[in-house]
Amino acid sequence: MCPRWQGRSRKPLLTTLRGLQSGNVIATTIDPRDQTSEFDAPTYRVFFWEGNGGCACEEWELSEADLDEVLEWIPAHSHGRPHSLWAVVRGGRDEVTQIRLRGIDPPAGPDTWPVWAKEERC
Repeated sequence: MCPRWQGRSRKPLLTTLRGLQSGNVIATTIDPRDQTSEFDAPTYRVFFWEGNGGCACEEWELSEADLDEVLEWIPAHSHGRPHSLWAVVRGGRDEVTQIRLRGIDPPAGPDTWPVWAKEERC
């Protein structure tokens, strides 16, 4: 926890700023004192999709890189293929959770994607 927050009340400070809304983005202020942990060495997964409907996929796991480095790596290896980018959270007992950061996985079907998701190509 950031030292500047120690000793302060945990009253919620949530405010939705509709003036900062852009497209589907909703910006909401947060109270950082609710954080219970953090991890500063993220792992990412990139899926490059091939064929109509994304029948074939080439998967990569990237680590020891910041997000900007990952975003530079993708176009250098995509060969124009659509892709999806995920953050990886590992739990106990071989548990792997993926958090979608961008792109879509074509086999999933458009009706399962969030309304703001779009196909990403480089």
